[in-house]
Amino acid sequence: MAGCRNVSPSRHRWLVRFAALGGIASIAAGLTLWHAVEMHSLAQVTERVEEAKPLAGGVRLALIGMLALLWPHLVAWTARGTGREGAARHWQALRWRVTGWLLVIELVLGQELLARLLGA
Repeated sequence: MAGCRNVSPSRHRWLVRFAALGGIASIAAGLTLWHAVEMHSLAQVTERVEEAKPLAGGVRLALIGMLALLWPHLVAWTARGTGREGAARHWQALRWRVTGWLLVIELVLGQELLARLLGA
């Protein structure tokens, strides 16, 4: 694989483990939702989703905040031992741009701000 030559074996193992964890979490969430749909009516599932929306929005905002706070550490961790200080400075400069765009996406899609403004 030509794309994996520059990746150290420890980072490659970490990436594979992280992808496997994401796959397992996706399967578990899918099975849980499938079970919920089989066991309850669609109206009850819709009601539960509506009840969980504020909590899910809070979790997403907390994750965006954590990303903004931990960004310098993540950049330093990924650049460690690669000798690419210029790339690390570039990614460090993108911290607030990425955070801002994630907040805009969250407000428009997650909090349905555009629909509220147009519908009101």
